[in-house]
Order: sequence, then C-alpha cells, then structure tokens
Amino acid sequence: MAKKRVLIATGGTGGHVYPAIALADQLKAQDATCEIAFIGGGVNFSTEDKSFSRFFENLPYLHHTVPCAGMCAGIASFALKPFVSSLYCISKGVWKSMGIIRSFQPDVIVGFGSYFSFPPLVAAKILRKTLILYEANTILGKVNRLFSPFAHLTAVHFPSTLSSVKGKSAVSGVPLRAHFYGQKVEKEAARETLGLHPLMQTILVFGGSLGAKLIHMTIAKACEIARKKHPFQVLHLTGHGYDVSQLQDFYKTAQIEAKVLSFCCDMHIAFQAADIAISRAGASSIAEMIQSDVPAILIPYPKAADQHQEHNAKYVVDMVKGGIKLSENGLTKDTLSDCIRILLENEGELLQAMKDEIKAYKTSLDHKHLSEIVLKELYK
Repeated sequence: MAKKRVLIATGGTGGHVYPAIALADQLKAQDATCEIAFIGGGVNFSTEDKSFSRFFENLPYLHHTVPCAGMCAGIASFALKPFVSSLYCISKGVWKSMGIIRSFQPDVIVGFGSYFSFPPLVAAKILRKTLILYEANTILGKVNRLFSPFAHLTAVHFPSTLSSVKGKSAVSGVPLRAHFYGQKVEKEAARETLGLHPLMQTILVFGGSLGAKLIHMTIAKACEIARKKHPFQVLHLTGHGYDVSQLQDFYKTAQIEAKVLSFCCDMHIAFQAADIAISRAGASSIAEMIQSDVPAILIPYPKAADQHQEHNAKYVVDMVKGGIKLSENGLTKDTLSDCIRILLENEGELLQAMKDEIKAYKTSLDHKHLSEIVLKELYK
C-alpha cells in the first residue's frame, strides 16, 4: 500500500501552529508510515537562515514558507497601493503553493485558518485536492468561512460554531501535545519540577503571542494586592520580547514567591502545578485549561479578528462555567485582585465548583479527535 501524505496549512502564531503540530504528532503515532509536511506564511522567522523555524526546530517535519498577506489590506482605507501589493503577494503565494502541492502530492490537505493559510488553500481548490478545515475559535474565521463550502469537512472546537459552517461539519477538540493526554502528576510534584514551593497555591500567568505585554504589570500589581489576604505563589510566563528582569524585581520587592520565565516548554506541567490561570482567551489556551481542569481569569485580546477571543471567553463563562471574563478596556489592578480574592476565599469554594463544572463539561462532550477524522478520510 502506498504511503499516505498529509499537507497541513498553517502559520503565523503559536495558536495556529502548535495545534497543527499536535495533529501531525497524533497522525504519526497512529500511522507511522504517513508522510506529513507543513505549508503557510510566517512559518520561518529568521531572515538570515530561511530554513530555520522557531516552531519546527528539532521536529522531523518538512515545512514550506509561502508569501501571504491580509486579504483586506488597503480596502478599509481605500488605499490602492497596499491592496495591489497584498494581491501580488497572495498571487505569488498561490503559485508557489501549487508547485509544492504538485511535488508533495498530498492525499489530504488540512487547513487551520488565518490568512497565513490562504494561498495554500486557494492552490488546493485549484488543484481539486481533498480539503479538511479546522476552526478552534467560537467564531468561524474569514478564511474558513470562505472555504467551508468547498471543504470535504469543517471540524470545529466549540459546538456553537457548527451553525456558521456551510457544508459538512463535525465537533472535534483542539489537538494538544501528547503530554496533555498523559497521566497527570500531583500538584506538589509539578510545582517541585518547576522550582516552586510544593504546598503553596499557585497562579499561572501567561499571555500568548499577541498583545500581552500591556497587561503583565497590571497582573503583577493585582497579585501584590490579592496576596495580602491570601498566600499564593506565581508562575509568570511573559512570552518572548519582554524584559523578564522587570517583573522579577517587582515580585521580589513585593515579597511574592514568583518564578518569571519568557517561555515554558512543559505547559502541561505548568497547568498541573496551577490552581488558577490568568491569560488571554485564545482557543489553544482555553483547550489546555479545560483539559487540565484549571479555572481561569480570561482577559480577551481586544484586537483579535472578529473579536473571537471575546466570544471564546464568553463561552467558557456561560457554557463551560469554568472562568471569569474581564475586559482589557478599563482593566485595573483592583478589579483583577478582586477576582483572585473571590476565587480563593472561603477555602476556594468557588474555585472547586468551577473545577467540577469543567470536568462535567468534558464528560458531556461527544466528539472525535481531528486525527481520527483525517485518518478516516485517508483510508476510506
């Protein structure tokens, strides 16, 4: 039997790329002969070494970068030059994608949305390739809205998104790295692994890759206020490009036990160590939070396309009942510290209730893994 090939179209931010990599890992675990490659914009990040990628370093997958651009560039401001430049860039991306697809000859192409995947998906349509789409957010993104009528199937993370899909659809959880599905370790052991106090309640702070710099210090100051009534420690992940020493100095001055890192490779351990998470409301972050049974204070990124993080957070609050949503507009250290206090007071009664709701929500779900959907199409 000939080897099956899957081409995954993704790019840009970790929220799109890491679930795509998780899908690839799951496919390889279930079918070791399956050949997998990636294509999209923003896959490489080094201008000096075009073969280097922050996402695919030390991974065995081929990855191809193609030109891409936002489809609406220049339209809102009626600026002709940006629009023409964007159209030219997309055209180059489509042409290059067609060459890659013809060379790789995939049996299935899986698209993870965003404009970074637009040129490969256009090429896939032109070449009449079998297309499976995945939407991780509650709001169907522009690219997935455009291609869902032509897709063999559109898989969605949230059941509420099904009504937005034109064409065949199914509910499927966000693909996560294998460690999230493995046996959980005790909180004490997880904390010790991360160099934290094993018996102290822990708040995990992380922001994702978009716009988190603005809220890091507000969160730290809120922790300073909340800790006056409730002892806890902080694991604060800033993301790349933030001055870690600034937060380290603040926590030290405030006499708060804290570990500040730019990045943590073992997010499954970070979640297992945590009692509360404070984060943006990206779909991957929410999926990891739900899988780990960790209630969250969610601060949606206000500039996210179609306000999808706002809708994601609302779903967690209203449907999962596993979090609190705060708007960045008007966010203060006092409002955030009040939320931390509410979760920790009365011996964490509300916190435990939210954990129970998250577990009940997971039990109520009836869906297939995306890898199962892709393999079924490969071997139909």
